[in-house]
Amino acid sequence: MPNESQIDLVFLERPDLTLYLIHLTKSHSGLSAQKNLSKILKTGTLKGSDTKSGFIKGPNPAVCLMDVPFAALKFILNKENTDSGNPRYEPYGIVLSKKYAYEHGCRPVLYLSNLELKEMKIEEEYLWRV
Repeated sequence: MPNESQIDLVFLERPDLTLYLIHLTKSHSGLSAQKNLSKILKTGTLKGSDTKSGFIKGPNPAVCLMDVPFAALKFILNKENTDSGNPRYEPYGIVLSKKYAYEHGCRPVLYLSNLELKEMKIEEEYLWRV
């Protein structure tokens, strides 16, 4: 098993990998993206989306954390994704270390269509990963 400094070295040699995950906030439930960020910082809690408020499958809420380098945010926070009428993302958010996130149950998700989901027969208890 590699030690922590060896793991850090991998991330330094691979600019497409990060040691952190990013959660961007947006306007929701009558609060601006900035106020949602303030609420997260005050409560220390990220509230997950469900099937009604997000692109979640199954009964469990989930939070979106992006594994992208900071420099790549300029491609995510582009004109199309930040349309003021219906923004997908807004330029407010928090950063968590991957180590902290994994220690608290965060795991990568699978991007699957409904057809793929049906074909793979993923059990309901794991649908939060889709």
